[in-house]
Amino acid sequence: MKKAAIIAAIFILFNVSPVLAVSEKVNVVGDELDYFYNDDIVVARGNVEVTWLEYELHADEIFLNMREQYIQAKGNVYFSQRDTSFTSQEITYYFEREHAVVLQPRGQTTSEDVEGFVFVRSDYVEVDPDLISISQGMVTTCDREEPHYHLRASSVEIIPGDRFTARHVSFWELSGRLPLFYWPYLSISLKEREQDITPEVGYSSTRGFYIKASYNYFQDDYYGRVLADFYTRTGFAFGVHHHYLDRGGDSGHFFIYGQQDWADLGLADIQGRWSHTQEFDDIGKVSSTVSTDYHHEDRVQYRADLSYSSQWDDLRVTLDTPIRATQSLDGQGEEWPAVDTGISGRITYSSSDYGNLRLDGSYDIRHREGEDLLDRWAGSLRYTGGVTGLDYSLLLERRVPAIGRTGHHFHTIPEFKLTLRPGYWEVPGRDYLRPVSLELLTAYYDEGSTGVEAFKTGAELTYSQTFRPTGWLNISTTQRGSAYTYSTWDDYLTYYNRTRLTLSPIPEIRSTLTYTYRSPFGDTPFKFDEISLQNNLRANLTLRRGSLSATVSSGRDFHRERFQDIVGQLRYNPSRDLNVRVATGYSLENERWRDVVITGDFRYEQFSLRGGYRFNPSPYEPKRADALLSWRILPDISLRMLTVYDFTKDQWDRGELQLSFDLHCRQLVFSYDHGREEFWVQYQILAFPGQKLKLGTSPDEPMLYEVELGDLFDVN
Repeated sequence: MKKAAIIAAIFILFNVSPVLAVSEKVNVVGDELDYFYNDDIVVARGNVEVTWLEYELHADEIFLNMREQYIQAKGNVYFSQRDTSFTSQEITYYFEREHAVVLQPRGQTTSEDVEGFVFVRSDYVEVDPDLISISQGMVTTCDREEPHYHLRASSVEIIPGDRFTARHVSFWELSGRLPLFYWPYLSISLKEREQDITPEVGYSSTRGFYIKASYNYFQDDYYGRVLADFYTRTGFAFGVHHHYLDRGGDSGHFFIYGQQDWADLGLADIQGRWSHTQEFDDIGKVSSTVSTDYHHEDRVQYRADLSYSSQWDDLRVTLDTPIRATQSLDGQGEEWPAVDTGISGRITYSSSDYGNLRLDGSYDIRHREGEDLLDRWAGSLRYTGGVTGLDYSLLLERRVPAIGRTGHHFHTIPEFKLTLRPGYWEVPGRDYLRPVSLELLTAYYDEGSTGVEAFKTGAELTYSQTFRPTGWLNISTTQRGSAYTYSTWDDYLTYYNRTRLTLSPIPEIRSTLTYTYRSPFGDTPFKFDEISLQNNLRANLTLRRGSLSATVSSGRDFHRERFQDIVGQLRYNPSRDLNVRVATGYSLENERWRDVVITGDFRYEQFSLRGGYRFNPSPYEPKRADALLSWRILPDISLRMLTVYDFTKDQWDRGELQLSFDLHCRQLVFSYDHGREEFWVQYQILAFPGQKLKLGTSPDEPMLYEVELGDLFDVN
């Protein structure tokens, strides 16, 4: 083996069509490079840069296995895909699945309607084209090394440009020194103006207006809050939330809360919760949460959640055990607690040599006094493997409804699937076969909702290709046909077509035309594999010339015989100091114009003016006008005057004076509305401009609460 070592950058274009599952070339640049021809392996060291498709990878060292379809990078790794990027010490990327595993990453993602970046830190991240999964993550939009605020979560999933969801979330202020709020589950849109990121304060539909006060205390190895709350309908409530910090791998917190219930809503008199996490170097991590709700002279409810997770090389194990119990105190119910419990787990084994094995299982138990012990089990075994051009999987699955609930089971015992991609085999003409894949399936299903048990056998043929006949024309198409026969003597065929035509004859013009058709033929005895008819066409046209751009889009649903609304927008943006937009829509079905919205932004030195006007064009009917004049007195302090006139009510809706303090990534605003004689204090995170938490007071109401839902500048 001859070693090629060049101190200067080496630029090698690998025409990877014989081995890689991508249709583009992979570019490798490095100070030193080894290429093992017989094994299709490339090793590069020193200032390595790898690019393919929309991906970019930098590292001190890379190992590229073209036969097994993966690349591994180590040392000062930088990886980017579209608007998402990570830095880490190690990353492994699988070409076939477009899947990346990142160790100890620090990353960021962006969205069109979120100001700036969303920053993520974690110990372990998995990145797919449309999903980012994060374990034990920290998320913030603050760009400081020690962010002013952040969210901590046990797990986070980010869909770039769409939303991220997190579980067991805590909100921290003052550079992570002050815990403020906790949510079991949080979902934040990355594309909408209305962001669900507000603390739980203000107004409750069941408990009325509320105000919450807390005293925070800190010591070297613990911290917490003393809570004092008041609800206008239920009364006073007091509690303590105490955290003890990490000490040798363990951490936890406990919470106790007592409350009045003037409205007799069935609230617990006393609530208690204790959570603890313990990490062990050799066996993994154990977490537990135990809680109790005491209802005076009625009942006591107990809840516990125990979990275990660990990973050894290619093997990962997780176990979860929920326990629910209720004991009656009024002498009319059960003497012993009614118990619901069970255990669920997952074992995953991944190896590039032997494939991937995943075992899921659950066992549930229910006990009621005077009843037989009820139990149920469910689970699945999935094995996937193969080499490039040939993949196979085996699925054994048993799904049943929860105990005590109506529903139907679903069993798959077994399902075997074989996928063939002849374009990756060593055969003549393989490049012509590359867009083609064939899937063969045989299975036995038992579906409770239909009461059918039957064999299913058939095949699915897919053709997916992109054509670029010229530099300004792009045609992408996916054609898929399937044919299945069942032991019930049913035959079911489906056809799917999605074709997109993209034209850009000159840089100023871009248009897309997308046609989607999906149709079934015959009958299936099951419900789970039944598809509906789809037949629609969508068109979009964008014109850009200098500072002016115009976009119009519409479509036709041939199946429902209806047109989609025509939506248009005209924007003039000659500089960052001037931006004007006009947007509207027209319903072809109702023959009715949607509202026309005109907005404008103008900035000059420390002053800025933003205005908006909404009206119905046919018949002409003015609806609302906004104007906001801002003066930046100091870099972090601004004075604003806001006026809003509501034409439908024929009155001034707002006449407000605001004094705002920019706290880097957050904003605190004090305002006075002269017309309503209301004083407000507003808090918001600047990355989410459509969501603002406001607390206020007026002569008629001692406490006011408001979350602004959108603004005039939305077309819908």
